[in-house]
Amino acid sequence: MIKLLRFVIIVLILGIPLILGAQKGYRYAVVVSNSTLADSGWAEVVDSLISRHSAQVFSYTSDIWETQTQVSAYKPDYIGFVCKYIDTPPAFVKNDFWPYIRQLDSDPYPDAIGGIITGCDASDALRIVTGPSLLKIKTMLGGTSSCNVNYFPQGIGTNEATYGRYYLKHPDSIKAVTYDDGPQDRTEWLVKMINGDSLIFGNSVDIFVTSGHGSPNSWLMHYGTPNYEGYFRSNGFGHLYGDPKSGSDIDIISSHPKIYFALGNCNIGQVLDAGTMVPSWIHSGGAYLVTGYVIPEGSSSYQHGATKAYFCLQDHYSWATAFMLGNCSFVFDLANNTPGVGSPPDLNGSGLYGDPAIDARIPKGPGYVYDTILYTKELIVNEGVERDTITFKITMNKDGKPGYTSKWGYRSPICLFPFRIDPDSIEIIDTNADTAVITDNFVLLYIWYQGQADLPIGTERWVTFAAKQITGIKEIEIDQSYPERITLFENKPNPLIENTTIRFFMNKKSKVTLKIYNSSGRLVKILIDGKMNAGYNEIEWDGRNANNKKLISGIYFCRLTCGSVNRTRKLVLMR
Repeated sequence: MIKLLRFVIIVLILGIPLILGAQKGYRYAVVVSNSTLADSGWAEVVDSLISRHSAQVFSYTSDIWETQTQVSAYKPDYIGFVCKYIDTPPAFVKNDFWPYIRQLDSDPYPDAIGGIITGCDASDALRIVTGPSLLKIKTMLGGTSSCNVNYFPQGIGTNEATYGRYYLKHPDSIKAVTYDDGPQDRTEWLVKMINGDSLIFGNSVDIFVTSGHGSPNSWLMHYGTPNYEGYFRSNGFGHLYGDPKSGSDIDIISSHPKIYFALGNCNIGQVLDAGTMVPSWIHSGGAYLVTGYVIPEGSSSYQHGATKAYFCLQDHYSWATAFMLGNCSFVFDLANNTPGVGSPPDLNGSGLYGDPAIDARIPKGPGYVYDTILYTKELIVNEGVERDTITFKITMNKDGKPGYTSKWGYRSPICLFPFRIDPDSIEIIDTNADTAVITDNFVLLYIWYQGQADLPIGTERWVTFAAKQITGIKEIEIDQSYPERITLFENKPNPLIENTTIRFFMNKKSKVTLKIYNSSGRLVKILIDGKMNAGYNEIEWDGRNANNKKLISGIYFCRLTCGSVNRTRKLVLMR
């Protein structure tokens, strides 16, 4: 929880959500092509993002760069790129997604948390943007020994190089226990756990991590050569399945929301058609967030290790936030020639697919035991007349290395601000860091590099600086950036027993009728007949007719009419 005081703000930061903005507490930009908006199914995806996030929509004709000036002025915290799968080839990730996010202002760092919202079809994307907004990532399943199961409340990590070896982490233990009695071919074992058929803890998998040889359509389970194990494969229209060394294929069918993290796989993040791994994990595997490389992964890669560092090794940021902050540290280490980093090729090489504002993170609280977090972070803000005095401080919770240690290891401490600051107003007052980087949306402390001893437990590192918080960020009117639309959303709850809420959206003030019909097409009640304001409107219906009598159970239809446009939804009444 963030506690705001009149003169001082003190925050213990373990991955706090942003608090900037009006209705939702953050600013969300939807970037979408006009051709995608012309498809009613995809338009409903956009409408749902507007509803969920109070989002502003920025549409384009040819490419996303047409929207950059407006989006830059809007200063979003999140950007959802809504795309049909045919519009998200590897080149989109490398040449558009990352450069766009880093070029919204003059500094070289990412300026928003981004995600590509896609799927085999619009229904896949709609499921993501209308599903759970909070995912507790409690149960880890690893197809690789690099999954770091110790840092999760519970889970099973398996070994891609040693047959039969796995690592079992119970929720009441600090460290996983190693066993060597697992199956030689893990294909069926892993598929059944993903499907929720035979998970040791009796829970569904919340995150699945893989590493080793991969392709846009496959994951080779045993590192190096197949030998005695099989593959995970995808083809057709979102068909995801396990292909054992011997025996029949086993379909992966799971509706439980999860993260799929292709940690160390080449090219699995490439979206080439509806049968590649990314849309297939979304369509069949229950993945709400997918992260994978669109380039070959190698010994010098950086991005995925940084994501893992800020998600579980040293912080508990949300998945998409960790992905973005990982790229911030990537840019810094390249520019700083941080020892050991070298020249990784993957600065623009990994894609994140899904709604970036989904708060997917490791839960905290009683009953969740995991490895001690590397340090505690504090953000202290003393309000001033013209500028605030801000301190970012870390305190080591154990002996350790808060800096780049390896491709899969730690990174420099970083804090995403719960506000925006004017970069021209920044003045460093005091620091004991080697270097402190402060931008409009984050601060990074460079305090350790390879060749130095561990920082002992209790060590403090900080930076104190003066800066002015930005207020009055430009608002973009909906009807300036969003084509004329009328949308009737599904009523909730549906089925209804007593009452249900019917919501609709219009971008202009208009005369509206909203009527309920029975399954025979007979009008039973008029809910609205008159002018309504632009934006979101809603009305309750209690399952009664025009005479205030309860209607019998059955199928009914809600019809919204605005000018020459009609929208209809099916309602189910259960008594």
